[in-house]
Amino acid sequence: MHRSSTNTSAHFERRGYIMATALMVLIVVSLLAGSLIMRGSTSAAVLGDQLQDYKDHHELLGVRDISEYIAQTIVRNTGGSDRLRHFADTGQRMFDFELPTGARMDFFVYDAQGTLHLMPGRAESASLADLISDSIDRLPPDQFDELTRSVGPAEVSVFAASDAVLLAILGDEAQALPVIQESRMNPELQQQAAFRGALLRDAGLSGEQGNMIARALTFRTILWGLVVRVSDGNLDGPRWYELIVESEGSVMQTRAWRELTVGEAQELGLDVGPDA
Repeated sequence: MHRSSTNTSAHFERRGYIMATALMVLIVVSLLAGSLIMRGSTSAAVLGDQLQDYKDHHELLGVRDISEYIAQTIVRNTGGSDRLRHFADTGQRMFDFELPTGARMDFFVYDAQGTLHLMPGRAESASLADLISDSIDRLPPDQFDELTRSVGPAEVSVFAASDAVLLAILGDEAQALPVIQESRMNPELQQQAAFRGALLRDAGLSGEQGNMIARALTFRTILWGLVVRVSDGNLDGPRWYELIVESEGSVMQTRAWRELTVGEAQELGLDVGPDA
């Protein structure tokens, strides 16, 4: 007995419907699976970034603590900051330290007191605070950020101050600039009385002007920048950190810290090459 053509057609229609439905289900399942895989990959990437941020944060805290200890030990053992001055002037590596993990830390130092304090509230007098404020107004606008700071004492380091900062302090008395520049190389002028005398004698400043400028400048740096290079074989190269520390007697207090780029480290005038 033969099946009718009607039954045969209905049979194939049902099979076609089932196959179409199965294909639709397969497509939906594939899309869901792809979405889950993509979401899983994104979650893994986000988690990896968070773990790296966590590692970097704790590395920075470790760098800060070790740097404070090393700087404090050097100052205490040498009886002052003369040793820091030597490394700041030469730009050479001050110290190196290897962690149990195999990572190496190289330490550099620079004089961080060569800029003008934006809020000179720690100035010894209101007149000195006014001089610093007036000096800030005289800074070149395009160099404002790099020639100012928000931490440390009001006094400016003669050794680290740029000509732009010194001229801003001098105002209309720019003829005193050569005297200040000479004092960097002449230890005899690095005593307050001798320095003031040179400003009056060689630059022709009045007693009041000489006193004020001599009080705004200092040969005794207490604000230092510590730059740390951390190398551990990372394919991205070493990492750089900067800490601004202030010496209070034999104690070092951290005032600010951040991560640096290689370019920023090089701009500080440090010998930051691989063999430094």
